[in-house]
Amino acid sequence: MQADPRAAVDALRERCPVAFDRSGTATVLRHADVLRVLHDPATFSSAVSAHPAVPNGYDPPRHTAYRRALDPFFAPQRIRHFGPQCRRLAVRTVQEALTLGDVDVGRELALPFAARVQSAFLGWPELIQDELLDWLQRSHAATRSGDRQQTAAVAREFEAFVERVRDARTGAPPTQDISTELMHVQIDGRPLDLRELSSVLRNWTVGEIGTIAASVGILLHWLATEPDWQQRLRDEPTLLPAAIDEVLRRDGPLPANRRVTTRAVELGGRPCPPARACRSTGSRPTATRGRWRSPIACAWTVTRPSICCMARASTCAPGRRWPGWNCAC
Repeated sequence: MQADPRAAVDALRERCPVAFDRSGTATVLRHADVLRVLHDPATFSSAVSAHPAVPNGYDPPRHTAYRRALDPFFAPQRIRHFGPQCRRLAVRTVQEALTLGDVDVGRELALPFAARVQSAFLGWPELIQDELLDWLQRSHAATRSGDRQQTAAVAREFEAFVERVRDARTGAPPTQDISTELMHVQIDGRPLDLRELSSVLRNWTVGEIGTIAASVGILLHWLATEPDWQQRLRDEPTLLPAAIDEVLRRDGPLPANRRVTTRAVELGGRPCPPARACRSTGSRPTATRGRWRSPIACAWTVTRPSICCMARASTCAPGRRWPGWNCAC
């Protein structure tokens, strides 16, 4: 599993629709079961943590109200407006990496690009980027440690960071930048409080930086191992969006989505009691996976909505195409 987790999960899927680990967490592996989990929030709730996660940790209708307020930040016209700046950052990051000779793609290319693009998107100065990356490393270390006190301390650090961002924009018009506009968002007739604002910005910085960096790594690995496709994409750059979309569907940066059962239920013929943690695999739980050799041919010949599980959930991320779009830039 540690050597090649994707291949191990694929092999497990063929013989086991639902796998249970030592902690009792159920991992849902089959396409139909994954869709069932994603489309039944009354049974499989997104409220998996005691800490607020806006809006990911909420179920409808509460989730719907936050999504209605946050979705416009990732509207197509807004993304197109950001395009030239994103491309300039991509060119700059690649040019800097080329001066290094041998490159650690994750540390010296993907992460710096992800931090730069998200900071620019939010209207944050470049000086913040190093602080953000340092905090990200401490956050990952705290998560891996399993120490709740350490995790809580890191969360408080980020909340203090967001408070500084908020205080610096007090009295500024909402048109100044996206962070300022977010401070003016109304939920049920009130602005987001500090904890909600911190949660959203943590998702849009830490979460998106990790997702964008992972997406860059996945795509560069695919290009390195598929020289024929690499050359074809150089010759036919109009194929890039379809290629990126399909590669990230088959080997996505977010391999699973967490839920918790609200009542006793049966999954894959196995009983699940209430309050049982569940993970639904989102990248490749498709009945036809394994029969395709060409990701681009696959993208052209398959009805995409029928196989893309996470994009069909009512709680799918508003910026779910954001990482792939950044990779295209």
